[in-house]
Amino acid sequence: MYFRLENKESHKSQEIGNLIRVYNRSKREESESEPLNLYVEDEKGNLLAGLIAETFGN
Repeated sequence: MYFRLENKESHKSQEIGNLIRVYNRSKREESESEPLNLYVEDEKGNLLAGLIAETFGN
């Protein structure tokens, strides 16, 4: 087993995100989703970290 840490957008990160999204949507009621994202940036606006999510329901 190998682990690799990346700090860039990749095909694998998109694939994993899509799989998680499909699974999560299959376990909840049908409703509109809205993005809810949190970013940590340095003084120059460079991205240091972040969390991405979707809200749904009432």
